[in-house]
Amino acid sequence: IEVRGGDGYVFLEWGEVEYDGGLPVESYRVYRREGGGEVELLVEVEGERRYNDTDVENGVEYGYSVSAVNGIGEGPRSEEVSVTPLAAPSSPRELKAFESGEGVLLLWSPPEYNGGAPVVGYRVYRSLQGGDFMLYSEVVGELRFTDSDVIRGIEYSYMVSAVNIVGEGVPAGPVTIRLPTPPAPPRNATVQILSDSLCLRWEEPEDDGGADVIGYTIYRSVDGGPLELLASLGLKREYIDGDVQPGVRYLYRISATNRVGEGPPSDPVRALFAYPPSRPENLRGKVMKGAPLHPFYVSLSWEKPEADGGSPVEFYRVYRMEEGEGERLLTEVHGTTHLFDYNVTLGGIYHYRVSAVNIAGEGEISPAVVVLVGEVPGPPRYLITIPGSDKIVLEWYPPEYDGGFPVVEYCIYRAAERGPAELIGTVEGDVRIFEDMEVSPGTLYHYWVSAVNAVGEGNMSVERTAMIRQGAEGVGAAHMPWQWILVTALLAISLVPIGLFLYRRFMGGGLGGNTGEGERDVHSHQDEYGKLQK
Repeated sequence: IEVRGGDGYVFLEWGEVEYDGGLPVESYRVYRREGGGEVELLVEVEGERRYNDTDVENGVEYGYSVSAVNGIGEGPRSEEVSVTPLAAPSSPRELKAFESGEGVLLLWSPPEYNGGAPVVGYRVYRSLQGGDFMLYSEVVGELRFTDSDVIRGIEYSYMVSAVNIVGEGVPAGPVTIRLPTPPAPPRNATVQILSDSLCLRWEEPEDDGGADVIGYTIYRSVDGGPLELLASLGLKREYIDGDVQPGVRYLYRISATNRVGEGPPSDPVRALFAYPPSRPENLRGKVMKGAPLHPFYVSLSWEKPEADGGSPVEFYRVYRMEEGEGERLLTEVHGTTHLFDYNVTLGGIYHYRVSAVNIAGEGEISPAVVVLVGEVPGPPRYLITIPGSDKIVLEWYPPEYDGGFPVVEYCIYRAAERGPAELIGTVEGDVRIFEDMEVSPGTLYHYWVSAVNAVGEGNMSVERTAMIRQGAEGVGAAHMPWQWILVTALLAISLVPIGLFLYRRFMGGGLGGNTGEGERDVHSHQDEYGKLQK
């Protein structure tokens, strides 16, 4: 009889009987004894000499014997053969991997089922970076293994199997571990210029190395010097550097630290510390005449700030406010301290202010300059003089062109005989008559009138002369018959061209005078006299 024990079975085979008793063997009876128990009939087999006993328990010893049966009866049993069914053990339990110093520590528990035979050892398999598993080590007598041949940052996977006399069981795992490395550099570092300091900000590393970041370190270089430790921080991702000076360039690098150590520093961030510049100086505005598309435009100019704050001015901001509207940013000016504003209209009043901008931001805004888009008015028209008994009356028409702004005032100038022209009075813009009471009989007076608007004083009118005759007291324009007034006026008008001709011939030209606001030309136009005569 031959028996083979396996995982949950015992397989029996036997040969023919040496003597069949003269009759054919009809069947075989298989007897079994479990452990130290009694022998019992297990089964009767017909037609074959084998049997597979699956009603067994691994690790238990069984004894088997077989007898043959013919037509007369059962013969004697064979000798008993003993066998213990066995199997490979099950997988080890609770397999875990831990970081241990500079290696990986594996821990596990024995298999729940040893296959019926004691576990004699364990086999450890390892895989690198997701590759194939290979037998790495064999362990006897322990439920742990330390792998010291590891590199930080490499991913390792492990499986462990149990072995008994039958063989190797199914492995447990895998479990995967990567020994942490120092973290990657912090990301997106920036530096912001504040009024008296520099503010650093950054984001956490993209890879923490497998362990939580526990702090950051900041290094600084001053004006191209070596990097030096500036500060060590906790988890806060912001730092204010107050130890800075205007005009000095600073470079910063930041590193992250975990329990393994400090990682590489970030890319450098640079800053030139500066204050915003002071306000631009001497802002000036001037109205200019342009092409037909832009009859008028404003020319602005200014000077650079006295203090640039430690950083060059990058550009200027020009603000404009129109009458009745709020101030707004007109434009930004780069590379120059001039600006032409073509978007203006005749009669408009514009307020301009300018600020300078450097790397630290916008500085103080300059005081406003007010620009009136227009011109001084033209000369008053059709000036006439009417002498009376004790005064000379002047009348005139408004200028043909007011320069874009209403006339607010008229200035009356007078020259006695060959004296200079002097301002003798003003009237409001809606008044176009003036009485000169400071006159003497027999003196020839020369008169001019100019108009004034918001822009300034315009050119003088055509010159007119008048004289009060000696002994004309009591004979004024108010008491003379209208015929005398008309004749006197026509006579005076007809003599003016002759008088002007003689005056220019012998005196060398027309009259002029200093008004106090700049020299003005005094012109005489004979065609005006012609109009009045007609």
